[in-house]
Amino acid sequence: MLAPEQFGAVGDGVADDRAALQQAIDTVSSGDVVCLSSDRTYRVVISYEVPERGLSIKAGKTLMMNGARINLEIDSNNYGIRLQSGSRIIGRGKVAVTAVSNVDSIQSIYQSVISLGDANGEIINMTEFGPYSEASDWWIYDLELSTVKQNGFHIAGIGGMRHGLISDIKVSDNSNAIGVVNFDWGTIGVPNTIPQNRANFDNGTFRTLHPSNITINRINVGTMAHLSSEPIRLSACNAITVRNVNIVGCRMNGVAHYGGDFGFEFCSDPVMSRRAFMGTSISGIILERANGASVIRCDCFADNIFREIGYIPLHNPIYETNILIENIYAENLSSDTQAGFNLARMKGGVFNQVFLRNFRTGFNCNSEISRAVFNDGVSMSYSSGNVLFAGDISNITQNRMLAYST
Repeated sequence: MLAPEQFGAVGDGVADDRAALQQAIDTVSSGDVVCLSSDRTYRVVISYEVPERGLSIKAGKTLMMNGARINLEIDSNNYGIRLQSGSRIIGRGKVAVTAVSNVDSIQSIYQSVISLGDANGEIINMTEFGPYSEASDWWIYDLELSTVKQNGFHIAGIGGMRHGLISDIKVSDNSNAIGVVNFDWGTIGVPNTIPQNRANFDNGTFRTLHPSNITINRINVGTMAHLSSEPIRLSACNAITVRNVNIVGCRMNGVAHYGGDFGFEFCSDPVMSRRAFMGTSISGIILERANGASVIRCDCFADNIFREIGYIPLHNPIYETNILIENIYAENLSSDTQAGFNLARMKGGVFNQVFLRNFRTGFNCNSEISRAVFNDGVSMSYSSGNVLFAGDISNITQNRMLAYST
């Protein structure tokens, strides 16, 4: 076990401790720990001159926060704390992005508090992906996170990261950030037009990576006032477990799961088994004040592939899905008529024990929903004119669905 003070860290919140922290992490053996001092604040300044453009927790190493605080000041298109395979950041600590400047990309991974993977367009070598794009067996545990970045994210992952754990995370009220956790597809090779990507995929010079087998557990979120706030956002992911998330308030969706711009069109999995929604479960979600938001949004449409004129995709826009959603409670305190659930373009799903209070519409379903089964769902509405379902529900199997008015 090493302390960054051994390498010159001050921990007064004024001196830049980045180099000392990084040296401690680089020096400690794989499987060992860098332990911070509980009464100290470590200032970390990240610019393009910083190696790996972030504070990197190398493979197999653990950063033990030990109740300390790290303040990140990030300039330009750079990262926060970066994780490699087998790395950990744990231990009752506070990590905050306290200053940002000069970012010119909307990619969520830039200037996030904790960054997983690599930004789209950065990995162009098809044989050398580096240590981040497909990082596995990493932990983010027992932390309080915050950011001052407008439209920012606290934990953002782009690429093929997998077999990770995010647990026991607290995020207080925030009017700047869009999300607490955001996972999205990433690229290997240079993204181009959709037809060109198809050609490059066929000749082995382009493909997409997709987050998979990640557990997101025990997340406590305050009020997120941003108009686009989605505390948990998943795009082109599979086998994601989201459970025990308590959200005081948000404005768009509590948990959102999208098909992603590319879907899995350019995923090189030999059986193309990694599809949006497959193996994903969402349970134990509480949204105390929806403020016009939906508690759950699911849409398996692969957006830009089907907007590309003249391109014929290999896959149908509506993938087979088997998402499980259960034990959901949400209350809407706004006059907005947003539905409790917004569901679109899914083939299969099970919904158990859903309780919605003060929503005019319980489930808003578009015409491309099929084989969804609703069990023991209860929608409690503020008017006797409650509409439990909206949209074309002719393909939906309903079972023991109850509706109440209050």
